[in-house]
Amino acid sequence: MGRQDIQALRERLAGEHSVSVPMHAEIKDALETAFPGISDRERLDATTLTGVDGILHLVGVLLPDWSISLIGTASEPDRHWTCTLRRSTADDDDEIIGHGQGPRLAPALLTALLGIAAVRAAR
Repeated sequence: MGRQDIQALRERLAGEHSVSVPMHAEIKDALETAFPGISDRERLDATTLTGVDGILHLVGVLLPDWSISLIGTASEPDRHWTCTLRRSTADDDDEIIGHGQGPRLAPALLTALLGIAAVRAAR
């Protein structure tokens, strides 16, 4: 899966309220492209890719010591979440910053992670 495929997946995922079953295989392929061997170390199944806890664990494994910033208003009917993944909160000049948005937290987190995957897949 190439950078353009991952970007297209990100765009589709950003508007979703949940991670659909058909997207699981695509997300798994994208993560395996960007992080070779990850499926040998971690389960990339529906539980991991749809739940906030599983996605946060995956971010911790793939991007140890990175900062996760979440902004959202949970009281809004269609909560709008923004997630930023970056190496450091001290600098604004990080080489790679993952950014994701969505009406629910899990898709926003995955969209940010896939943003980093797209950059890594292009290298």
